[in-house]
Amino acid sequence: MTTRIKAAELHQRVGDVLAQIRYTGERVIIERRGKPVAAIISMEDLERLQASSVQSNASGAYRPRTVEEVKASLARSAALHQLMLAERKGKRLPDSAKAIRQMREERARRVAGRS
Repeated sequence: MTTRIKAAELHQRVGDVLAQIRYTGERVIIERRGKPVAAIISMEDLERLQASSVQSNASGAYRPRTVEEVKASLARSAALHQLMLAERKGKRLPDSAKAIRQMREERARRVAGRS
């Protein structure tokens, strides 16, 4: 979810806004004179953004990844997938969504006292 806030209001509520971002992961767009000028995001969002769209070069500056770098990364991922399948003798990993659903249902039964 994204919230919009005026710069003057942010100045008055900075502590509350930072706590909201930290604990809910919400994104906040800061507006000045009705126009968006900046955004505040959680550290998790920033790390995810940096990992997915930029790569550090030798000088420490960030630059967008090239198509070739993305293709090489995908090729490494595919090779790792093949290696994992070989180690598991072709047996695929279980469906994670199904496993999570089963664990949630089991937890709900325990909480409800229906073990």
